[in-house]
Amino acid sequence: MNEYAIGVDLGGTNMRAAAIDRAGTVIDKISGATNFIEGREAVLTDIVAAMQAIRLRHGAEGLAGIGVGVPGFIRIKEGFITGSNNLPYLENFPVRDELSRRMEATVILENDANCAALGEQWMGAGRGVEDLILLTLGTGVGGGIISGGRILRGHVGMAGEFGHMTVVPNGNPCGCGNRGCLEKHASATAVTAMARLMHLGEGLTSKQV
Repeated sequence: MNEYAIGVDLGGTNMRAAAIDRAGTVIDKISGATNFIEGREAVLTDIVAAMQAIRLRHGAEGLAGIGVGVPGFIRIKEGFITGSNNLPYLENFPVRDELSRRMEATVILENDANCAALGEQWMGAGRGVEDLILLTLGTGVGGGIISGGRILRGHVGMAGEFGHMTVVPNGNPCGCGNRGCLEKHASATAVTAMARLMHLGEGLTSKQV
């Protein structure tokens, strides 16, 4: 049986899950909204349901492992998320171990931008490159740094968190506790919020703005 892994991208707005084979080919995928308003249990249940649906279609025997990418600072050894203002209900909760228990499979928890950087190095624009920087733009602003072929995590996983650099002194307050962070002035969420304040229209997307 062909081996595959399940990758989950959990953001502040959307959740996506996919099955990927060893060649990097996406062989299945599921997407949906993040029901963060309903709380932690609802979100965990949705993640597990998506992963179980994929495993049912492709067989439990071939599942090599599961990777879950989330925004925030990741305490890799403990499998905890800290400093995630987009997913506050998952902070300081054993996300990795809980998902592993429910799926009865090995789970790796990693910062979503670090996952994206690894993906670009493996199959994308960074193929064959040992040093690269990736910037993510969406609900927030994130980044991943690969140096010498390895992810640079830094203290409590904060390396590469470009979204939390101060760009506007005494600017908009951020969920991380700082003010004037890049993601509070340049993310898709910030752009649409500023458009509403400027009365440009209701329900506009950042692309439309």
